[in-house]
Amino acid sequence: MISAAPLLPPAAIDALLAVLLVVVIVLVAGWFLFAYAVRVDRLHRQVLAARLIVSGQLSKRAHAAIELANAQVLDQADSEKLCQAAHDASRCEEPIVGDGLDPRNRSGNAAKRVAYENQLTSVMREVLTDETRSRLMQETDATALLRRLDAAQQKLEVAVHVHNNQVKDARKVRQRALVRIAHLAGRAPLPAPVEI
Repeated sequence: MISAAPLLPPAAIDALLAVLLVVVIVLVAGWFLFAYAVRVDRLHRQVLAARLIVSGQLSKRAHAAIELANAQVLDQADSEKLCQAAHDASRCEEPIVGDGLDPRNRSGNAAKRVAYENQLTSVMREVLTDETRSRLMQETDATALLRRLDAAQQKLEVAVHVHNNQVKDARKVRQRALVRIAHLAGRAPLPAPVEI
């Protein structure tokens, strides 16, 4: 009886197993890096989505302030001041953050937009004192407008908080050594928080 010789000598089998092991390790490492890069990209998209929500809330707040100013429930000087600040904020087309993360708004003066929005906030505090608020709450028409403005302001604060938490999460992941060494964020700039 003739025994069949093995197809491969033991040394070749060991070499083949070593190559197979290296290929498996490279594939697993590649998959892991790909999954991490997808996570970084997803975090960037979440920041941009939150930024769009903040922008929408800023617009709603400005329009609510314009409605209140035009309702003739405030004195003339306060109405004009509030209306002007709200118009300035609503007309400004600059990005709310100048980090360059949003490809549509890479060139823009975010400081100008932030200044207009902060000016509106300041004017709202100045014009809508506790005394003015209590007087407006006595008037039926003014109450709805004031509540709409207050709701817009509260939603804006929540949107800014959510956005800044998203930025914090993205920055935390981007600071990890693996992300920096493997360049998993690509050329995307580091997200910045909204400072309104």
